[in-house]
Amino acid sequence: MNRRASRILTACAGAWLLVIWGQSCMPAVHSGAESGALLTVVQRLLPHMTDHILRKCAHFGEYALLGVFTAAALRTGMHFSWPAALLPGTFAALCDETIQLFVPGRSGQITDVWLDTAGYLTGALLTLLPQRALAAGATLTGTSALLPGDTVTLTLSVPSKVYGLSADLSYSSNLSLSNYNCSVSGWSIVMNNNKFSAYGTSSSSGGVVTIKMKVSSSAKEGDALSAAFSNVVVSDGNSDTDLGSASWSGKITAAPSGNCDLSSLSCSNATLSPSFSAKTTYYTCTVPFAVEKLELNYKKADNTSSVSVSGNELAVGANTVTIKVTAANGTTKTYTIDVTRQQDPNYKASTDAALSTLTIEGATLSPTFTPTVTDYIAYVPFETRQVTIAAAAKDEKAQGVTGTGAVQLSATESETVVTVTGTAEDGKTKQAYTIHVLRMPAYTGIVPTVEVIDPATIPAVAPLEIPGTLTLPLLGEIRTLYVAIAVAVLLVIVLFLLGFLIGRGRVGSADDYEDDEPEEPQPPALEKRHTAPVPRLVPRQEEPAEEPRPVRQTAAVTAAPAEEPAPAPKAERSATDEPSQSDEDEVRTMSLDDLLDDIHKM
Repeated sequence: MNRRASRILTACAGAWLLVIWGQSCMPAVHSGAESGALLTVVQRLLPHMTDHILRKCAHFGEYALLGVFTAAALRTGMHFSWPAALLPGTFAALCDETIQLFVPGRSGQITDVWLDTAGYLTGALLTLLPQRALAAGATLTGTSALLPGDTVTLTLSVPSKVYGLSADLSYSSNLSLSNYNCSVSGWSIVMNNNKFSAYGTSSSSGGVVTIKMKVSSSAKEGDALSAAFSNVVVSDGNSDTDLGSASWSGKITAAPSGNCDLSSLSCSNATLSPSFSAKTTYYTCTVPFAVEKLELNYKKADNTSSVSVSGNELAVGANTVTIKVTAANGTTKTYTIDVTRQQDPNYKASTDAALSTLTIEGATLSPTFTPTVTDYIAYVPFETRQVTIAAAAKDEKAQGVTGTGAVQLSATESETVVTVTGTAEDGKTKQAYTIHVLRMPAYTGIVPTVEVIDPATIPAVAPLEIPGTLTLPLLGEIRTLYVAIAVAVLLVIVLFLLGFLIGRGRVGSADDYEDDEPEEPQPPALEKRHTAPVPRLVPRQEEPAEEPRPVRQTAAVTAAPAEEPAPAPKAERSATDEPSQSDEDEVRTMSLDDLLDDIHKM
């Protein structure tokens, strides 16, 4: 029992009944507006349709659909009975018209009750009657044309859903039962003395039982075959129904022929060469230009075979026509005719023998290929011993091109001349293209070789020890250039340090150290021996026993005239006073000799 389907159909019937009653609860104004809109659409197809007829048809159609849902639900649930199928429609129609008594502008009519009931019954009968008619019989189907020793599969089918069946099997003496089973998943089948019983927990229709019958090997061509199920009784879960009998008949036929020969073959507008023979499959013929299609006449050696022809639409020149014969058992044979259609006698063949392309693999033609240029040069490496030439004719109807393909180069000469020739359609006109293939000179220089050294074979180098410094491990061989650069850098560093120490030992003026004041900017000296000022040295303490060394000055210090006042002491000078000549005289400038003397005394 398909309870799920029954519940779904029942829900659809209930929902549709609510839709019908909902329309009845609609006031007359709104109902009239809807029917008027629908009438406008319907009148486009049926101009004579009126509002009254449309409303009555709507009543009939609504209840007809309700009858379909209700009958289908009852039938699917296997609870069908005519009272159960008819009463719901009548009850729904009475309730519908009763509802309209309480709706403004609406009224209940007994005629509408009868109309609604008629629609309901129509839908229910359309649903139930086809099922009753289908349940009137069962069928047994299978292949009817058989050969001795073949096996035929027969299927017992029922038109309506059933939960089980029983039947008696009978068959002719040239058949034997080899196998049987249920076609429905979950069903069980039992056979006792050729009486079958099949059943299951779910309903099914269509093919329910399958049997396999084997044809006797002694059967002869033309023998009749038969099998039948009698007393076929099915159960729908509530009651049993006798479906009568289901039978099948067959016949022993001859084995399919393997004859794929033709008994005759000729042409209405040509003569085949050689003369036809069933065993000869290759023929030739020549037809004039006026023949555009080869008219074939053939006859099959076996009428069960089939023939297919291709290629008999002829073009000027060579054509191939095939006649394929297929036997009943699938064997094939092909007859071939090579047909030459002659050229139009008024046709003038082309004399264009030029090439459209000309290339040489691995090289470039010089100059660039042009169909009108016939002489070219191509350079290839010295090691090249073979080149490949490719070319194509400019005219599609040209007879061909020669000289292409692989060409061996001379082993002794640097130049190899290759000639490529195009032949025009007329077969007489030719055009030759010459390619001078030149090999480049062989390389005679010394090719440097690179020695690959295995890192594992490199001997370890002892670290270089520099006296008075840290020991630096040297990785690998140090070249002389790197050593020279390192020594130069070291000397520059030593000279820099030496200059720095000399600069710190320079002696300045006595006044600068006595005042202990920041040194004021000095005017430029009257005489400069260097382009840049020499840094001052740190003042030294006087030694009493040493005679003072004359100081070179830019100007001699002389006694001031009596009338000139003595210079004021440095302590009384203000910071804004201009430096006097005596101050300038006190500024020491250092010559190269002074520098050397200071270095010696340090």
